Amino acid sequence: MSQIPDLGTLTLPELRELQVRVTTTISLHTDLKGHPMGNKATKADLIHDLAHNHGMTQAGAKRAVDAILSFITTVVDARGTVTLNGFGTFEPRFRQARIGRNPKTGEAVEIAASMNMGFRASKRAAK
Repeated sequence: MSQIPDLGTLTLPELRELQVRVTTTISLHTDLKGHPMGNKATKADLIHDLAHNHGMTQAGAKRAVDAILSFITTVVDARGTVTLNGFGTFEPRFRQARIGRNPKTGEAVEIAASMNMGFRASKRAAK
């Protein structure tokens, strides 16, 4: 088992430096076929995997996952991209204003333009 630093104690510049070196090595060591949700994993599953297989406490693993997700959200909200080599890229995506329909009444409704987070898997992760 390799030791993962307690990311909850790192500063934003330290997280940025770490993000540059990140390669996706986290894998679920559990058989997801036996998981109640089938082939889906949740944030809680990731936290459990980090704690159980990488020598972290549940609290430390939760702080690490929360810190990584917060970092990704902060960068994308600032219209930047986060690339994790071998995994993929989180990026902002602009959605144009459009006309939608109220499903109950059929009435036309204007939907405002918005920015959302998108994810594009790397070629290696998409295999």
